[in-house]
Amino acid sequence: MLFSVKRGYVRLRFSTTRFQDLLYRRLRCLANYEAANKNLERARGRNKDIQKADAEQQEACKKFEDISALAKTELRDLKKRRVMAFKKNLADLADLEIKHAKVQFHVPEKKGKV
Repeated sequence: MLFSVKRGYVRLRFSTTRFQDLLYRRLRCLANYEAANKNLERARGRNKDIQKADAEQQEACKKFEDISALAKTELRDLKKRRVMAFKKNLADLADLEIKHAKVQFHVPEKKGKV
């Protein structure tokens, strides 16, 4: 029983770490998108390589939007998994406490004595 709780915790921790990595990648995409916007403004100011800077900006925007959509679905899934794991662990804890309570309050009867 304890092993299954530990295994569930490890899985949940792994998925949380995976989600944190996804958020870090999203943050990096946002930084790239902001840098592309800055480069586009510079290119417009110099009136040079505007098409290239615009293409890079649009590509960075698309990557950021894609990873944001992925992060939203991952966040929803993570919330569901955490709630399910909590419910399962709570039910397991209640079962374990009931089992221990039965053992603790069980008084064996002695045969032959009245």
